[in-house]
Amino acid sequence: MIRFIYFIPLVIGFVLSSCVSKTNREITQYVDVEQRSDMREFFEKYDYVRLETNDSVIVSKIDDFAVNDSVIALQSGSSIFIFDLNGKNLGIISKKGNASNEYLEISDFKLSDDMIWVLSPMQEKIIAYDYKGNYVKIIDLDNYYYAFEILNDGNILLASENCNDTGYNYALIDSKEGRVINRLDKFDKNESVLLDKVYVPFIGKTDKDHIFVCHPFESSIYMISPTKFELQSTFSFNTESQLKGEYGNTPFIELLKQNQNQPVVTNFTNYYCNDNYELLVFPLFGDYGLLYYLVKIKDGRQIALSPILEKIDIDYPYISSPVKIDGNNLISVMQSGQIIFIEDNNDLSTFKDLGLSIEDNPVVFFHKLKPE
Repeated sequence: MIRFIYFIPLVIGFVLSSCVSKTNREITQYVDVEQRSDMREFFEKYDYVRLETNDSVIVSKIDDFAVNDSVIALQSGSSIFIFDLNGKNLGIISKKGNASNEYLEISDFKLSDDMIWVLSPMQEKIIAYDYKGNYVKIIDLDNYYYAFEILNDGNILLASENCNDTGYNYALIDSKEGRVINRLDKFDKNESVLLDKVYVPFIGKTDKDHIFVCHPFESSIYMISPTKFELQSTFSFNTESQLKGEYGNTPFIELLKQNQNQPVVTNFTNYYCNDNYELLVFPLFGDYGLLYYLVKIKDGRQIALSPILEKIDIDYPYISSPVKIDGNNLISVMQSGQIIFIEDNNDLSTFKDLGLSIEDNPVVFFHKLKPE
């Protein structure tokens, strides 16, 4: 099995149910990557949570993060740090090892009301811990999966993009017994190429059990539910180059080689919509390296586009990438050193005036999306 590790962190968005039926699935929506808009076209305000720093809680890097109504969780290597919404540390999950209640690696993790669920793909299991880091339970899986989503009824949707002996990309399982309830999105060939951190399959969630997903090296978004897998939207981009090869016909190893570090859109990371507009997020390699682009679309027409961190927007200077969308908030995490750098180079002092130093833990930002 060939293993490719790239760093485009995993990301997930939450969307409203109006998107389920509103999007026209027959029309390809055009995205102009040359447009530039102010961040105020996307946001109406922002808030933040400073995460406490002490000798035993130092988050030196951020590999992934998750937020729910009660906690903030940051993955740093093989550890997950848990904070409440005031920034106070609640516990640390650091269980790398070979014991039955430990994991060899973390390919994905999710939050439920009172637990953190960790996926260890090579062990083919999901392990649940409480917010203090205590072991709770294990779910044994039937095959290799590297990403998952917890549905509203507690069942779990697993993903393994064309790298699974079952011949299906998605499996719905009972979270109590691990029993497979359904399989969806059949593929013809096991590619045996693990797209770790290259792309995230789950990019948005409705108010119930419909989830937006995407394939790598394809410009379409699909809607998946416990019983259906169907096309939601298709996009085209006026990028300098176009995707080489074709998903489903070109081997993944060739798609990776042909499109690596090219100015093409290879995947999406977030999809959100409300009654008024859609919001699409995707990475694009260009003159400034890899940037994440925010695109707002209304009635099938692009009305705003802005790359994150291509330049500092004085009204909204503290937005980083990657992002997650939860409810009406676009959430990002910024290291304290990056905040200090931005303030030093843009005549800003909000966090320096609050005593932030480069030794402090990250700050979590909540940018509230405009309702229209």
